[in-house]
Amino acid sequence: MSSLMRSGEWDKDFLHDYGKGFDEGSGGSKKHVPGLIDFERSRGGSPQELWQGKPPHEYDSFLNYGRGSDEGMDPMAGYMEALGHNPEAAQDLFHSGKRNFDGTPEPNADLDYLLRKRDWPAGGPGLGDNDRSYGYDELGHALEAAALNRPWDSPEDGLHRTADSANVMSQVIKEVADHPDLVSDKPGLTNSTAKMGAGYIDDLNRGVANFGDREDGQDLRDAAFGNRGPGHMSSVPNMDAMAFLREVGKQPGGYEILSAAQDQYVISAMKAHPDPDRELNILLETGAKSQGALDHARVDAIQSEADGKSTDKRADLIAAAAWKKYAVSQGFGAAKGTIELPLGGDDVPSSASFGVPLLNGAASGALETHFNNQIDKQVLEQWKEETKKYNEEAIQDKKHFLTVSQRRVMKWLEIYRKVHDIDEGDRWSEERAARMESRYGDGDTQGDQGDGD
Repeated sequence: MSSLMRSGEWDKDFLHDYGKGFDEGSGGSKKHVPGLIDFERSRGGSPQELWQGKPPHEYDSFLNYGRGSDEGMDPMAGYMEALGHNPEAAQDLFHSGKRNFDGTPEPNADLDYLLRKRDWPAGGPGLGDNDRSYGYDELGHALEAAALNRPWDSPEDGLHRTADSANVMSQVIKEVADHPDLVSDKPGLTNSTAKMGAGYIDDLNRGVANFGDREDGQDLRDAAFGNRGPGHMSSVPNMDAMAFLREVGKQPGGYEILSAAQDQYVISAMKAHPDPDRELNILLETGAKSQGALDHARVDAIQSEADGKSTDKRADLIAAAAWKKYAVSQGFGAAKGTIELPLGGDDVPSSASFGVPLLNGAASGALETHFNNQIDKQVLEQWKEETKKYNEEAIQDKKHFLTVSQRRVMKWLEIYRKVHDIDEGDRWSEERAARMESRYGDGDTQGDQGDGD
């Protein structure tokens, strides 16, 4: 049955009953029929043996003739794919009504089981140890649909965040933050968790900005990051936000998606603030810190993977740095915040489309439109200049990768200064440069504090 559920959209109530069970009968004869999740958990043992048999007597049926990387032998994978096409059903399954001491939702038992505790079996006996056959992609699709409130494969629908979708996103951040290498150990999760992070890059930045999780300054942070309405997470602990960026950002594909989202978010912030103010200050400085965390997480992962191996470290660094080219070319068409990046490598799809929440200015007059157009023009000119240097110098090592990344961060300030005719020696400009440099370094040092070492 689960293999049939990969296609089309299935009824919300049916998906609930299929996964969680239903009651039948009445009165004294009433009984509960367990759904797929409860049935599997009640059986104990290995899902591999439950659904595929014990070696050497595994079933050799092939149940999935459609899309997917498995043979259809794990019914949970097909069920997750069905949830990935029905956001309401996914939110219903993963919703948490309990709270942690810090105000974040306590992970739902089913979400925790599927994301962390379940020993996902290979998709069929003929697939061996292929990481892409373990149902991680399908699990990611279900979480992505729940957190972004749209089918996972319909990014063109934009972002439709609600209180229920933010509830799920908050749980995923907590799970990823509390369990280092959770994403690394489930390769198919990278793309979905990164797109989820891109869809909540504003809330993640709000958490990054609040070092020490202090209550003072909350009004300023809420105003700066647009924390208005039910589609936001009520609380994003600072260390959780940093850990999420680190854990997802160190992965190929995850780094590119989150970096492009961060870039577009800061550019929208510059457009939303035609005059330099306290809100713009915190947006620029937090953007630098977030990008610093992403840059160091990725370059350290590349270095670690290359140590003692014949891995072409330089090729990985060049691939990681290339996101900017596509983010700029896509950014001007991202009026609704949807970006598509081509991605390479064996562990990620060939491309990823994702939504980014963009900040909107209070004013939209002719002067503001002029400034916004000038910002776009400056972004394009800076990119052309960087591309020329990039082609001439390429990326030689970790130091050069970080140098290019740091230049990109400081280009935000340079673009804003040029568009608004702010003198290079202006006090505001000098203070921002110094604080952005400091915050970029904080992204590295604070990110290391929670990396599980």
